[in-house]
Order: sequence, then C-alpha cells, then structure tokens
Amino acid sequence: MNLIHDRDSKFCRSFRSIIASMGINPIRLPPQAPKMNEASMIKLFIVKIMVLCFLCLQSFSALAFEFMVAYSDDEHKPFVMGDSVAIPKNKPGISTEMVLMLEDMVEGLEIRFTRLPWKRCVLYLTLNKVDAIFSASFKKKRLKIGWYPTTDGTHEGPVDRSRRFNTFAYSLYKHKGSKISWNGKQFINIIPNYNFGASAGTSIVGDMEKRGLRIETCNDQICSFRKLARKRIQGAFLLDVTGNALLKKQEFVTIEKVNPSIVEKDYYLMISDAFVKQNPKMAQKIWDAIGVIRETYLTEIAARYVSTN
Repeated sequence: MNLIHDRDSKFCRSFRSIIASMGINPIRLPPQAPKMNEASMIKLFIVKIMVLCFLCLQSFSALAFEFMVAYSDDEHKPFVMGDSVAIPKNKPGISTEMVLMLEDMVEGLEIRFTRLPWKRCVLYLTLNKVDAIFSASFKKKRLKIGWYPTTDGTHEGPVDRSRRFNTFAYSLYKHKGSKISWNGKQFINIIPNYNFGASAGTSIVGDMEKRGLRIETCNDQICSFRKLARKRIQGAFLLDVTGNALLKKQEFVTIEKVNPSIVEKDYYLMISDAFVKQNPKMAQKIWDAIGVIRETYLTEIAARYVSTN
C-alpha cells in the first residue's frame, strides 16, 4: 500500500518512519511537481487531515497507559488531604502528589484516582478493580490481594525497602494528667478493662491487640481523638502526622502525645495481581520510580505543606 504526499513539513522523517512501520510505503512528490488542479489539492488536503488524525489516535492509544490508583477517603494530613471522595486540586496531599509524579517518571503512564473507604480499597485491589492502592504496610496475608516491590521480583520475595512509598510512625496519645507511659518496650500504668482507640483497618490495631490491649476502632482518625477528649477511652493510637495535626485544634487541648513512638512502619504502593502479571516490566518501572521520587522529591513536596501540618 502506498501513500503519496507532498513535501509539506508535517510529513517529516519521523512521520514517514511511523508510516513505514505500519507497512505503508510513503511516496513524496518531487520538488516543483506540476501544479495540481483544485479538486486534486482538496483531495490531498483531506488525506492529510485523515492520516494525521489517524496517527495521532494510534500514537495516543499506543503510549497512553491508564493506571487506576485507589486511596483512602480519610484524611491523613499532610500525606492525604480532604476527608471525602473528592480530590483537592491545589494541595491533594504529599502521597497523592508523589503518585502523580509517576506520570513524569514513567513514560506513557496516566494516573487515575478513586477515593474509597480503606477496606474497600483493599477489596477492589483483591478483585483487580483497581491497579494499585497506597499506602499499605507489609502484611504477609496481603500477598493474597496483590504485590509489593521485592528485591528478586517474585511475588513472595523479600520486600524491597528501597522502593517503599514512605515510612510512617504511630504514637500513643493520652489525656493530660493520665499516668500512662511507654518506655519503648512496654506500656506502664495501663488501666485494666479500659479501651484504647484506633482507626479500623489500620495495622496498628493488630499490633496492639497482640500486646493484650483492648482496641475500640473508629472509621476515621478524629473519632478516636474525640472519644479520648471525652475520656471514653484511655488512649488513642494514631499516625504522628495526623495526631500532631489534631493536637493543634482547640477541641483537643486536653490531649498530649506520649514519646517515644510506638512503632515505625514502612508503607508501599501495592499493585494488583492482574496488572503485574499482564505488565511485569511496567510494574517494576513504577516501583523504581516511587523509590526515586521518595529519595529525591519528598522533602521538596513536603515543604509546600508546612502550613497545613
């Protein structure tokens, strides 16, 4: 099949290469070719438009790689901003901006977001309804729902910390005047049969239950703080970034943080089983980019959120 075209600059060398790769033989008219009549010129113009539109569509479909990412509709300042399904336009959160940067780091990748309750994010990843979720701490049982980045590229290999999404710390918050303390190894002065609070679905719940603590879960972070302020629980376990932000609110002036942190956890971008199996190289590129973004740009991104901490 041949494509006869004039010497318009639009039909450059790269254009002809693309045409040739599609099995079409591009034939340029010679310089100063005899003038065509008006009808022929109109036909050539129409062909130009049709071909260019076709190539644009083909190039777009070939390069565009939609990557659907789900994350919690609960606010975790400054990493995730807004406590609804809506995504803030100006400052969506440090973690959200890190994921958006993947578009610049991984050629052809187009990020699409959906915000859901965390448990539904996990469910959708399990069902391959989304391509990835953030931020997920490592749990061996979660290998059933998706993939973490690993050092050997296998599903159950050692988790690759160099490609982690972030590292968050959990701390205990108590009512001022409470004698509860934490020495880095054990809790002191705990009141028997008096619950602690934590957000449902977070890894800290299981960790504290293993220590024999009674955990009363809430659907969001601020719920536990409100229970604590009303002395309905004796302490609350929250991410430092969230707890420290809440301490600045007037309604929580009676609450204070207990040092040191209870636990520091690494968090990852988990990718669905279906995506990794269908696009193994792309999945590795995404995790590689996450590691670069964290090491290179995290501090710069976080600086823009100082006023919202």
